[in-house]
Amino acid sequence: METGARGRKAKKDVDQKVSHGRYAVRYEPIEDGWWLAVVPDVPGCLTQGKSLRQARERIREALSLYATDANTAELIETKVLPRSVLNAVEKAQEYREAVEDAQLKASSASRVAVRALLKRGLSMRDAAELLEISHQRVAQLASEE
Repeated sequence: METGARGRKAKKDVDQKVSHGRYAVRYEPIEDGWWLAVVPDVPGCLTQGKSLRQARERIREALSLYATDANTAELIETKVLPRSVLNAVEKAQEYREAVEDAQLKASSASRVAVRALLKRGLSMRDAAELLEISHQRVAQLASEE
């Protein structure tokens, strides 16, 4: 972990650590797949990681040299990537959320259909055949409240 231009001396130079509760963190890919993490409002607070996940973990450690609330503070993340890449990521996230929403609706509709089919006297296997799901899934849906 790097702690900025001042290195290990950084902690000694800080008479009082800051405590803001929220910190902006900028993540930027650098050479060979590494990520740079910087807290712009805390001079000298930066680190790097071999992955975005590692950079996220390490930035709290770096921030702890400057802030008393580093372990509990909310980190507001910004990823520095080309606009076209960010747009592609955002679009993928939107579609994933839409799929999750559709799955919830499909599950709810299937639950209603299972109950209606079973109420009419159909077997779980016939309900499964009509809904094109397994009879085990029909049993799960029938038992859910």
